[in-house]
Amino acid sequence: MGQELDILEITQDNSAVLTSFINTLNEEQKSFRYFKNRSLEALDNHIFTCLLMLKDNAVGYGHLDVEDKIVWLGIVIKKEYQGRGLAREIMQELLSKASEKGIENIHLSVDNDNERAIKLYEGFGFEVVTKKDDFSILRKKVSNIGNNTKLFGISTLAFSKKTREEIVALAKENDWTIEFSSSFPFSEDMIDFFTETDIKRLAHNYFPAPKEPFVINLASINNTIRQRSIDHCIQGLHLTKKCGAPYFTAHAGFCIDPDPHQLGRQLDVNVVIDRDLNWKYFLDSVQIILAEAEGLDLSFLIENNVTTKFNLRDDGQEVLFCSRAEEMIKLVNEISSDRFGLLLDTAHLKVSAQALNFNMHEAVDLIKPYVKYVHHSDNDGERDTNDSISTNYWFLPKMIYFEDCIHILEVKNINTNQIKNQLSLLN
Repeated sequence: MGQELDILEITQDNSAVLTSFINTLNEEQKSFRYFKNRSLEALDNHIFTCLLMLKDNAVGYGHLDVEDKIVWLGIVIKKEYQGRGLAREIMQELLSKASEKGIENIHLSVDNDNERAIKLYEGFGFEVVTKKDDFSILRKKVSNIGNNTKLFGISTLAFSKKTREEIVALAKENDWTIEFSSSFPFSEDMIDFFTETDIKRLAHNYFPAPKEPFVINLASINNTIRQRSIDHCIQGLHLTKKCGAPYFTAHAGFCIDPDPHQLGRQLDVNVVIDRDLNWKYFLDSVQIILAEAEGLDLSFLIENNVTTKFNLRDDGQEVLFCSRAEEMIKLVNEISSDRFGLLLDTAHLKVSAQALNFNMHEAVDLIKPYVKYVHHSDNDGERDTNDSISTNYWFLPKMIYFEDCIHILEVKNINTNQIKNQLSLLN
């Protein structure tokens, strides 16, 4: 935690420090009236109570309180410390605790003229459910994704020709986390559908499909394509915030701009390229997206590309970035942000290793400190076919090194029993 900040959990045993903090509040009590008519016995109803400490000085307070089976969030920052982003620190801590404890919904009350607080809450995905003359009640659906260790989910690619409604129904029935990916065509109401459904969910790369198809390329020298790619990723970050997930993920950039129908097939790679220029644009794009992620308190991850033998250039240059471990590490080092990391697609790495003649096991050892998210499927090493995994899946022995990652089964067109069996293999 930055600024020499620390979170101090408050119980009845150390409530004296909370009493001291409450006694220092003056103007703040106009908007934070919680303890005006309550004693510290109220702590007995709290799920979690904390003080934000700055160099051993209490500068903020937060709680999750239960009344009539409804969980209420409350925070306050001392006036002289407001405007420094400290409220965001407490909000993140409270939402993290709510996620850990499996809380599904959080409510809060805010005065209608408290514009700064309303903007803060909306940034964390809270929405107005009741509006009175003087105050409003906001609610947020809490995802249990954010801080879970070794979380497993399924890409929408796995569900064959099932509708989005059928996929959501299966997710509810089996308590699955679903990664919404490129398996859906454009739909006017897809964003509303995604944000309003109440399953645990993630947004990845080309989701939601735009009305006018294009290939996301954060390294494009075409300003229009590059800007569309940036805008799409920023939209993905906002969707991620609304569903309570920690990451939005996108593919690494290219030195060419393929048409959508060319993906997965032979590309026109023997064209004039300036790899250094594309790399510069790629870095610039990622930094723009990370600036937005910072404001939303999220992270942005880049997925390794897949280089096949039939897409090798005659001069040996690679048109796809981050197929090799060395370039993935170079990207992480040059971006140098704690909100940035890698999505490792194991199937991509297997094909790229065969095409580019490197050892995929050694590559995993190199990049494992930077990986926060893993896509799982298999293939014959020649092309990325999203085949099922089995007991001889090459990555299984390495799972122990990725305890804190999100793991997504990205196998195409399998039934419910096959999904369960393959999730069991990973788990």
